[in-house]
Amino acid sequence: MLVARWTILGDDNKTVLADERATIITNVAQTTSGMSDPAVVTAMAGAVTQLADHIAVNLSRSLRNSGAAARPANLAPPSAH
Repeated sequence: MLVARWTILGDDNKTVLADERATIITNVAQTTSGMSDPAVVTAMAGAVTQLADHIAVNLSRSLRNSGAAARPANLAPPSAH
């Protein structure tokens, strides 16, 4: 299970365009001896891919609705030179 929360901010770095939480559950393929490391890694990679797709859809929708550019909250705004 992957639980993630993210925020998409507008150009002013204050306006919240999207603020969401996602829980993604994936199944791990089991063999007769249990779960293998490669099977766990494959399931985890699938969960991250699903999360990325979910964020991309929300980012696209947020940008379309606001008409503004956005960047993830943990990235610093571009510096003016």
